[in-house]
Amino acid sequence: MIYDIKFTKSARKHKIGVLRALYVISNNHPLSLDDLDEIRWIGADQRGLILEVSGFVEAGVLHIIHVMPHRFRRNK
Repeated sequence: MIYDIKFTKSARKHKIGVLRALYVISNNHPLSLDDLDEIRWIGADQRGLILEVSGFVEAGVLHIIHVMPHRFRRNK
């Protein structure tokens, strides 16, 4: 499906550019979380940096709420 895409203010917290996040979204398959409506993509951008992009769909609009380098994720 094709959605309008909106980036929230919190998605810009880690200063990752919109085009870099869109590259990850368009070149990787989404990972959906079973119990949540959240969609997540993990993949490399044009520069080779692995990013995590999270969002949700509401009323035909994909809201991107989180973009960060995957290396910032703490392993448990």
